[in-house]
Amino acid sequence: MQGLGAQNGEAALKAMRNRSQHPLLLDRDMPGMDGLDVCRRIKAEPAYKDVRVVFFSGVYRRPKSKAAAYEASADGNIERLIGTSELVAQIDTQAFRLGFEPPSRQEAGRPGG
Repeated sequence: MQGLGAQNGEAALKAMRNRSQHPLLLDRDMPGMDGLDVCRRIKAEPAYKDVRVVFFSGVYRRPKSKAAAYEASADGNIERLIGTSELVAQIDTQAFRLGFEPPSRQEAGRPGG
């Protein structure tokens, strides 16, 4: 599983359509279309409704903001204020749930990883 970056919501949708069914890690606050709209559009497309969308944002620390993410059909939420090891563990958990080998295990098996 490889990461792919996008600078805004439209670019994220375009990139996602060119990739297989990998999970998406979205920020809520992106230029143009925000993460909530990106999530809604992804989940509305039958071909992508099963793509796991997880938000990674400091905005979602408030209960109302977390609820908005789940109302947009997000599959998870990771607070930006967490440490690196917890972030890796949460990404690994989402990957495992989808049947992928967790990224941290892939890196560990590579020379220099």
